[in-house]
Amino acid sequence: MGNKLRLFSLSLITVVLAACGGSDVETSPRRTAGLRAGGERLVVQPALSVHSDLVQSLYLAFYGRAPDIGGLVFWTGVFDRLNLPSTASALIAAYGSDSNVKMVLDSFGRSPEATMLYPGTNAEFVNGIYMNLFGRYADNAGRMFWGDALDNRLVTRSFAALNILVGAQGEDQIALTKKNEVATRFLAALVAAGVTDNSPQGSAGVDLLWKVNAATDLKAFQTQIDAAVQKISQEIALQTLRRYTGFQNVFSETATLVRYWLTFGSGTVSAPNGKLVFGLGEREIGFAGPVPGSNVIAYAPPVVAFSAIDGAADGTTPTILMLCQAANDGTGGVSNKSTDVLVINLAEMITNAKDLAGQTLSMYREDCGVLSARNIVFDATGGAVVRDVNGSHSYSFTEVQTALTGRLTDGVDGKKYSWRAYRYTKADGSPKYAIVSRVIPNQSMSSRMQNSTISGTETAPPPIAVLSIWSQE
Repeated sequence: MGNKLRLFSLSLITVVLAACGGSDVETSPRRTAGLRAGGERLVVQPALSVHSDLVQSLYLAFYGRAPDIGGLVFWTGVFDRLNLPSTASALIAAYGSDSNVKMVLDSFGRSPEATMLYPGTNAEFVNGIYMNLFGRYADNAGRMFWGDALDNRLVTRSFAALNILVGAQGEDQIALTKKNEVATRFLAALVAAGVTDNSPQGSAGVDLLWKVNAATDLKAFQTQIDAAVQKISQEIALQTLRRYTGFQNVFSETATLVRYWLTFGSGTVSAPNGKLVFGLGEREIGFAGPVPGSNVIAYAPPVVAFSAIDGAADGTTPTILMLCQAANDGTGGVSNKSTDVLVINLAEMITNAKDLAGQTLSMYREDCGVLSARNIVFDATGGAVVRDVNGSHSYSFTEVQTALTGRLTDGVDGKKYSWRAYRYTKADGSPKYAIVSRVIPNQSMSSRMQNSTISGTETAPPPIAVLSIWSQE
């Protein structure tokens, strides 16, 4: 009987996760009077369960949002039927010995939504969990401890996320408690209004919860909860949300989560506009268009130029996007410098140099321009020959493999470099490869460029990197 129940639950979980979808792109439906009045479907408060709080905490940890009503009902039902532990600490204790506990937790960690949210390195996954639970970026110690454990396959992502949740102390515990309270109030307010959060990927709830930290005044924050529910219940323009991984020209081993919002107006002529939201919202860059006299969009200052790969004709919804700002060029002048490169989360990150064997990347972008006479040719083993204006430089399989980890590797001329490689699929179905490259100049060059437009978040300013893209197109 127990095996039948487990097989039934596993089948049901698979169906539900498939229904949730794994797309990185989600578009919000246009709201109607029926939906605003709750006419689209009946919205009711789910029955209380001993597992309700735990399920909500798991949604916060893995997805950074409150559970939708259907998800809360489904997962509390699974926990109830399988008689699983009702606390996170008890789940940890049972994870290695109870196959049902492992099955359910791994379903959270391996879901299409989790795959879409965390396509990068294990260190970036850990950083994302800290952002979801505590409203802050992971400290170096926590990121390295859990990142190394995941890299060495000592734990699974599900187990790491649950341990980070249970290990909350001090201000992190205060932040987590407040986030759970806001999630509970948000769900209750949605039910009271008779609506569901149909914003793309539940982003209205995500935005709300990411504003919560240990210092949040919950009484004052109620106005923001009410405003979020009111916005959901009103008619909105058609919106699309895509998620990207962002790299900057200041070196960091951990890339940044970037949300790409694209909105179309409801008038006769539907002009695109939108914004890029970096990390927890510390940076936003707007865009709109087409620009008069042009067929492409323009980004708001400080961006002065952009270069898009595999996007729409007007420059929107690219697979890879380079942004440039005016910066000190180190000689007393000012020129465009590539400060950000964004790669859509649907692209597959490549961590094994052998997967690049036989590929040639002959397009090179730097400072939002395409430069000629440059390419990377990978041999049958995964080693590479880089050709540029300074000649050819060979890198062994081991050197390429180290570069693909995102860590700095010794290069030529006293420089260091790191690569992040991707495979993506074009609209015609053909597979293509691209590499985001960051090269750190020698110390004298780096010191002359410290007045660049982007500054780091670490205590000491990180080194400025030459940020570029090698690609097939």
